[in-house]
Amino acid sequence: MQCVNEVHTLCGVLGLDFGQTVDDVHPSLHGTQVEQSTNISNSTLEGLEKTILKLKTERKVRIQKLKDIVANLFELWNLMDTSKEERNTFLRITSIVATSP
Repeated sequence: MQCVNEVHTLCGVLGLDFGQTVDDVHPSLHGTQVEQSTNISNSTLEGLEKTILKLKTERKVRIQKLKDIVANLFELWNLMDTSKEERNTFLRITSIVATSP
């Protein structure tokens, strides 16, 4: 369940469909019935681990793209002598990118 929960969290962060993501690993991981059994074979666990690695890699790629965009934005602001008031509109985004791991 820890792996499934991690996939769920990563899907939420990335805006991906959790159900489809775990269905690609094994359909029993996203059942709608309480009494439905879940397949926890070694291949299912390996599939979950691969999916987690893929999602973490995608998250890193997206963060790097966002950091690149923010760096370009700062460069543009400096070239245009943009006022602090105008920059404050983007303060939330730029602070999140600056503090992200």
